[in-house]
Amino acid sequence: GSTPSPTPRATTAAPVPTSAPATPTTPARTTPARTTPPAPNGPAGVPAGFTRYTDPQLGYTLAVPAGWRPERSATQVDFEDPNTGRFLRLASTTTPQDDPLQNWINYEAEFRDGKVGYRNLGIRPVNYGANKGWTSADWEFRLGNTHVLNRNIRVSDTRAHAIYWSAPESLWNSAESRRIFEVATSTFTP
Repeated sequence: GSTPSPTPRATTAAPVPTSAPATPTTPARTTPARTTPPAPNGPAGVPAGFTRYTDPQLGYTLAVPAGWRPERSATQVDFEDPNTGRFLRLASTTTPQDDPLQNWINYEAEFRDGKVGYRNLGIRPVNYGANKGWTSADWEFRLGNTHVLNRNIRVSDTRAHAIYWSAPESLWNSAESRRIFEVATSTFTP
């Protein structure tokens, strides 16, 4: 895991659900090439205005807004809104902790030190993926005028993902912002 970035242009990585210690990173970013544009009515499960992304290295899929290009940095991929500063990040690990909730509680205790303008809005378990045997927890926080929801999803003993949604506070409660996160999480398949 590493330090979450408050904006898409920051050079540090988002927290990844892992048992490894958190360390800042500044890896080079590359653009994966496997974003499939939607058919006129959208492929099954992909709403109009979204496109299905399949990660070429890890194989997970999810729907992201059309026009948001993927940028890879190690085991995470960012999808940035070209107009507003909102972004969606998918981070993955092969060394997940047993409990996503405790993972976020421990990580938050490290993360908050020295962060000016940081406010923890809650860390809580969620039922996301429970019917598939996953365990999940959400960590919501503000850092300055940026609002973040980071979902830790443990899908197996050897794989966990974090879906990190960041938006300027002024856009956080917009219907469009809520829909982007809902579509991404409802279409996510590890």
